[in-house]
Amino acid sequence: QTVPDGWLSMTDPVNPSETIIFQDNDFQDLAYQSGLQQNYYLSADGGSEKIRYAAGVGYTNNEGIGISTSWNRFSGRANVDFHLRDNLVLSTMMDHSSGYSDFYTNQRNMFGRSMWLVPTARVYMDDGSYALGNNATYTVPMWYNEVNVVDRYEYRTHLGSSLKWEIIEGLEAVVTGDYYTFSSTFETFYKANPYAGSRETTFAYDQNKRIQVEGFVTYNKTFSDQHHLNVVLGASELYWQHLDTEMEAFGGSTDKIMTLNAAPEKVEAFTYRTEELLIGYFGRINYDFRNKYLLGLSLRRDVSSRFAPENQVGYFPGVSAGWIVSEESFLNDNTLISTLKLRGSYGQTGNNAVG
Repeated sequence: QTVPDGWLSMTDPVNPSETIIFQDNDFQDLAYQSGLQQNYYLSADGGSEKIRYAAGVGYTNNEGIGISTSWNRFSGRANVDFHLRDNLVLSTMMDHSSGYSDFYTNQRNMFGRSMWLVPTARVYMDDGSYALGNNATYTVPMWYNEVNVVDRYEYRTHLGSSLKWEIIEGLEAVVTGDYYTFSSTFETFYKANPYAGSRETTFAYDQNKRIQVEGFVTYNKTFSDQHHLNVVLGASELYWQHLDTEMEAFGGSTDKIMTLNAAPEKVEAFTYRTEELLIGYFGRINYDFRNKYLLGLSLRRDVSSRFAPENQVGYFPGVSAGWIVSEESFLNDNTLISTLKLRGSYGQTGNNAVG
């Protein structure tokens, strides 16, 4: 009989009277591809003496270089400055992006299958469906991709503003506020197949929020063209919130409904939430005489909710002194040394990196 389409033949080296028919499949060629990447960006800026703006939107689409490696993203950003008065400026910003991908949790499963399958393994059955392989692990990448449905969505939003007020010459106050949030959803569905009929369904949701408010006053003054003083006093508050939710179920009756409501056997469900607050007060004094003799003092007081109530406060002082030797008259004509500075400092710092 003739050799079927898509098959090759060879004489059996053990029994020359017999003929072996086989397939020669390049699974890496089947699993990888030449992916097209598209990137579009549109921006505009302008304004007047009172208002300045800059805004832009973008879109990226990447087909990926292999099965289940595609992703796309939309982004938008805007900055607007309002000159409310000659000495008062309000700045605002907005940044947002949303994206989608179909990446597997363990991406190496896909690429591993394309490398360890022997070339003689079949890709298609006679009815046109993908070949099942020997077991659920030893299957062709295309079959694995067909029974595993993965959807991952990510959203990021960042809003910020600052108000800068020049109270008098040399004295300036600044107040800033920031709000940042990130959320993602990850859904998987394992279709019924000869190796597993339970239709495993999972849903995971992750959210992070950060709110920061900061205010500080800066005084910058030079006296008699010899004494320069810079003073900063301020306070900040930083709040974090994290929410993690995951659910898993089995036993759906159809591949048409890939959500948890169709799966009667709920096997896992949890929600994990953490909150954290960090409040800080800080001050710094820098003084120099004739740009040659330098002195710096700083102090920060932090309060962290990560610690027990009786140990939440920490003080972190610092002091430094410097001498710019190259500014002295005896080095003015020196061609070998352009800058020479001696500096010593001592301080104490810390962190709240504890559970």
